[in-house]
Amino acid sequence: MEFFAHGTDVEVAWLAGSRTRVTGNSFATPHVAGYCALALSKHPRLAPFQMKSLLHLLSDNVRPGT
Repeated sequence: MEFFAHGTDVEVAWLAGSRTRVTGNSFATPHVAGYCALALSKHPRLAPFQMKSLLHLLSDNVRPGT
């Protein structure tokens, strides 16, 4: 199982300190990377399989039992 993030209506920072909603994979991927960075900042010794498990537990688009 791998993870993916839908890049639909992602809220991002915009010009002059405002925010906007955009669509595209290039906007979704940084969100997943950001979650990983936040987790590693609190738990720097997480192994890759532990990170994958953490992402799985936090996901709202993963079917139960997968």
